Amino acid sequence: MVQSTPIDSVNGNPLIESGQINIVYLSRIIEEGLIDAMYISHLVELVKIYGVYFIHLIKVYVIHFVYLTRLIEVIGRYDVYRSRLNR
Repeated sequence: MVQSTPIDSVNGNPLIESGQINIVYLSRIIEEGLIDAMYISHLVELVKIYGVYFIHLIKVYVIHFVYLTRLIEVIGRYDVYRSRLNR
């Protein structure tokens, strides 16, 4: 997997800060493996990715089930990793 943008630069990304990441962009970074667990978790924690947004992604078939499954698996792995660090 290609390493994604460092967490520090997430805050400086105007697309993320304004919530204007579009469906095509999000599906492409997932498809190409250009996103990692920390980046995804940071977006989720900042509430920049909403449940409704995921429903929209599925409805318009821009994101395939495989990519959505992968995203969920990656978030799950990060959550396990984070909980181990907190012990």
